[in-house]
Amino acid sequence: MNLLQRYVGGSFLSAFILGMLVLTFVLSVGLLVKAMELVVRGLSPALVLRFLLVSLPQSFTFTVPLSALVSALLVFGRLSADGEINAMKACGVNIWQVMLPLAGMGVLMSILSVYINHQISPQSHFARRSLSALASSGAGLKLLQPGHFIQEFPGMTFWFARREGNELFNLLIFDKSKNNRNREIRAERARVEIRGDDVWLDMRQVRIEPFSDTHPGAVTAERLTHVIPDAMKPRQYKPTVSSLKYGDLKQDLLNLQRETEQARHSGELLPAERELILADLRKRISTARTEFHRRIALGLSPLVFILLGMPLGIRSHRRESNVGIAISMGVMVLYYSLLIVTKTLGKRPEFYPHALIWLPTLICGVLAWVLIRKNQ
Repeated sequence: MNLLQRYVGGSFLSAFILGMLVLTFVLSVGLLVKAMELVVRGLSPALVLRFLLVSLPQSFTFTVPLSALVSALLVFGRLSADGEINAMKACGVNIWQVMLPLAGMGVLMSILSVYINHQISPQSHFARRSLSALASSGAGLKLLQPGHFIQEFPGMTFWFARREGNELFNLLIFDKSKNNRNREIRAERARVEIRGDDVWLDMRQVRIEPFSDTHPGAVTAERLTHVIPDAMKPRQYKPTVSSLKYGDLKQDLLNLQRETEQARHSGELLPAERELILADLRKRISTARTEFHRRIALGLSPLVFILLGMPLGIRSHRRESNVGIAISMGVMVLYYSLLIVTKTLGKRPEFYPHALIWLPTLICGVLAWVLIRKNQ
């Protein structure tokens, strides 16, 4: 039995390591393409390399569970196709005893995944967003692309059809920098210049609507200069719950609960004000709590996927590895689709999203238990 367990465990580890390398590379292809594009457009190669390095740890959130599932499917699918599973049963071997070492590996992978989700992935998320903010403020005009809505400048959304050097053609700007009121600015062409931290737009054939609070109608002009103050000033990324490590996330939850109690018992607030404040705090608590439970539920996915992949591999009865990969992708698509749907309810505390986030993991776990019992 020990020899058989070592044989199955060794096959699984080999497939898992190969799967990790392949899947990490596949998930990194999109980042590599984006990095090459940024380098060609003039962004610092050192900054792009840092962006790639800090983005890599976050991909482990997906590659570890998927590699575990693919490996379990391939190994037990091959054992089933070669008739080795039937031979084990004929010799009186309990299939669960063969699965036990892989389940133990799944426990270790889940512990590692929970640690990654709570400690490493938040740091990676914060570093990646901070570098993105730094790049968007420091790259100047290099990141302006025709045909795309550009939202890097504070309070502004840009769009233009064509660019020749510093000349932009068919420019469209949605300006919300004043009193959060949306102004639409159109120009046939505009010359862009950077002066210090400000961006200057020398526009021709301009139409602005509304022109100002006192002039609500549209105004046209042959030529107009528009200044975007502090557009190139370095900006910092404001951390969200996705960027908080375990200790910080727990402390954030405690602070929000303390604020809720203070608002509930405050005698200085009007009833309407109290309800608005409490509603906002409930949403923030729900978002933080959902993120906390999501990390744990997602961290348990390697163990659940191994338990699910082993009986699925036995029941596939096919030698081709394409079948195992297809089943893996189907399971992962369903799992992460449910996870995304439940996460979107994070700001809806009435739906208890911190409990619903466990639904995909529980479904896969129950399905694995049923299939394993059928294969005993």
